[in-house]
Amino acid sequence: MYTCEKHGLSYPDLEMLLFLFDEGRFRRNHFRKFEKVFSWDKNRFDRLLTEGWIVNLNKNIRGPVKGLYEVSPNTKRMIRNLYGVLSGEIIQEIDPALRTNNSYMKRRRRKQIELMNQERQQRRGQV
Repeated sequence: MYTCEKHGLSYPDLEMLLFLFDEGRFRRNHFRKFEKVFSWDKNRFDRLLTEGWIVNLNKNIRGPVKGLYEVSPNTKRMIRNLYGVLSGEIIQEIDPALRTNNSYMKRRRRKQIELMNQERQQRRGQV
C-alpha cells in the first residue's frame, strides 16, 4: 500500500500495472479482458493513459496496427523499485508524509518500515 500512496494509485490500478508490466505490449481489448477481475472503473484505461502510466506505442500510425500499448518507463522504474523492496535488495525510504503522526495506519506503516529496514541492515552485516 505504500507504493499506492506514494504514487497516488489505487490498489486495483497497481495490480493492473503489475500484470501489464509482465505482459509487455498489449492492446486495449487485452486490457479490458483482464480489467474484469477488478472493481468496476470504466475510466481506468483512459486515466492510466493520461496520467502517463501506460503509453501508446504507435499513436501516429493509422490502419490495422494502431492501438499497441505498454507501461511507461516511469511505471517500469516504479515496479522494479517495488520488486527490489520486496526482495530485500533495496531499503525502503520513509516518505516524509509518514514521518508526521497523521493517522494510526500511517504510524503503524512507518514503524513496520523502520523494523524491516533494521532487519535488512542486520542481515547485510552478517553476510
